[in-house]
Amino acid sequence: MDNITRICRKCGQEKPLSEFVRDKTCASGYRHTCKQCDREWRRKWDAENAEKRRERKRKWYAENAEKRRERKRKWYAENAEKRREWNRKWYAENPEKCREWNRKWLIAHPEKVREYKRKYYLANAEKFTERCRKWRIANPEKCRERNRKRGINDCKSLTDRYLRDKLRRNNLPITPETIDYKRIQLKLYREIKKQTDYERN
Repeated sequence: MDNITRICRKCGQEKPLSEFVRDKTCASGYRHTCKQCDREWRRKWDAENAEKRRERKRKWYAENAEKRRERKRKWYAENAEKRREWNRKWYAENPEKCREWNRKWLIAHPEKVREYKRKYYLANAEKFTERCRKWRIANPEKCRERNRKRGINDCKSLTDRYLRDKLRRNNLPITPETIDYKRIQLKLYREIKKQTDYERN
């Protein structure tokens, strides 16, 4: 086959058969135009029919979504190292785009972010605890200020953390039911106190 040649009908040059595009619809099994002429024709057609090409692509993707996903999964599995290397290179060359893309993704997927953080914390609980301990030792002032603000917010919002602390200080059992009961109790107490203060004034 290496010795077989044919003349391209586009450029008129004689080239080896390997330089021609395979095509089952042709009698010879190859197109009458060489690969170089075929590429040039495709580039020209794509430039002149950009919108038509995009529409055809969108339609194909919509009709072959599962096939496309399966092909991507297969390629990723067979080219894992190549993909990681490409990603590293792209991230290094496009830090701003990467940060912006990450920021938008985090905003658009809050549930996934929370689930990822929860799983990460469960898988790295000891590491996380040790890192927090070191931070508290290195930043005592910031730690006190953060705890003060957190305490104020928790108190206002009657968060589970604040209610658990209340129950713990009174040596009461900490269960979902006692937390809910304590929340209702404190809400009623605050409402009564607010009403009393209003009547005094």
